[in-house]
Amino acid sequence: MAPPGALARTLVELRKQHRTGRLLIDSDGTRTFVYLREGVPIFAEEDSSGETLGRLLVRLGMLSQQQYVEVLSTMTDALVFNEQIRFGETVVELGYLSESTVLRALGDQTRWKVIRCFQRVSVEWSFEDGEHHVEDVRDFPMVLEALVYQATLWLDSERRLELGLRGVLDTFVVLPAGERSAFADRLDQGEAPRGLFAQMDGTHSVRELIAAPEESDLDREAALTTVVMLGAARFHPTPQLGKSAPEPARPPAPAPPPTRPPSAPPVLRRAHASQVLRQLSSMVRSLKADDQDLFKEPASEHERRLLAEHSYQRGREHLAAGRTMRAQWVFQRAKDLDPGNAEYGLLSAFAEIADRLDADTKARGGLEAAAARVAKLDPNLAYAHYVLGRCAFADGDFNAAARHLTRAVNIDPQLTEAQRHLRIAIGRRTGA
Repeated sequence: MAPPGALARTLVELRKQHRTGRLLIDSDGTRTFVYLREGVPIFAEEDSSGETLGRLLVRLGMLSQQQYVEVLSTMTDALVFNEQIRFGETVVELGYLSESTVLRALGDQTRWKVIRCFQRVSVEWSFEDGEHHVEDVRDFPMVLEALVYQATLWLDSERRLELGLRGVLDTFVVLPAGERSAFADRLDQGEAPRGLFAQMDGTHSVRELIAAPEESDLDREAALTTVVMLGAARFHPTPQLGKSAPEPARPPAPAPPPTRPPSAPPVLRRAHASQVLRQLSSMVRSLKADDQDLFKEPASEHERRLLAEHSYQRGREHLAAGRTMRAQWVFQRAKDLDPGNAEYGLLSAFAEIADRLDADTKARGGLEAAAARVAKLDPNLAYAHYVLGRCAFADGDFNAAARHLTRAVNIDPQLTEAQRHLRIAIGRRTGA
């Protein structure tokens, strides 16, 4: 297994060398392809389902959970007419978002595919040189420092310590004076990081910098973890009073390449979407009461993944309403349609034992182990942390329950069951 931060430092080296090509990153059965032009990441794709555009929009607060489900419902209805409409064109046609917003969201989706690579525990990678790798990909230039900061921002303190922070907590950090402002700006957090980076002069320990009060919303621990992962600073066992930090002998990082004006993506063919939406009948929608619309045999890979995600979201609705048997039924449908999606399997297992979670310790132990594996695969899945919180709650460990449930709520503020159990866990932890 590669040491913590090795992937990030590999990308630093590729940037310094202005390399163009494709980086293949393998982790826990998932392969991500990151495309670089002149050392700058410009696009990424995954060979698994990954986080869908719709889920990303919900997580970023650009789309409500109800709107997301309505878009999926509309797309599923279209299958009755053997019509394929995409998420982007549907969300625009329903009036929830503009085309330009969807295009920006596609860029955000690309960014998160790279961000998840830095969050995973075990990764291996190789690089393939060549201009031909980037000829037909979109241009969404990304800044490495901002990507790593966003990755660490969603990790808890223990994981940050594992990524290298533990070994430098009581050392004194020195970032060359000429690099401090530039590095702070590359985090893409406005002026907030400048105060922190100005103090990286060898007179303050990492522990002191983390503990110092900060008026802005900058997460100092995440920012310092980013510095460690990227190998951007030196760490000394004693204060470096009166010592200057010379500029490193390295070429400056290249500016992002100019973005080619993106053509209107095929997901936004509004005329087609409008035609299909007008064809949808009330008879099709009436089937939803029995969830029968989810059991159409998919005719393509697109239909299979759409039905799987729609089944998953319908299961969430049933679970929130206390209909655990129906939830388990449609979660199982999602799992059957996409067996490789660990989250679908986790929620199917959770719904199956939700009513006996407190009493069945053996089943709870298996569920907790499954949730931990899913959270390891993708730390941004709210339901993985919710299930971990529910298992800890059932074990009577209210400190752990509050920690996991807080993480779930931070990722998905609309997860009302996590909010409810978090309030109870905090109350029992404090004896209220």
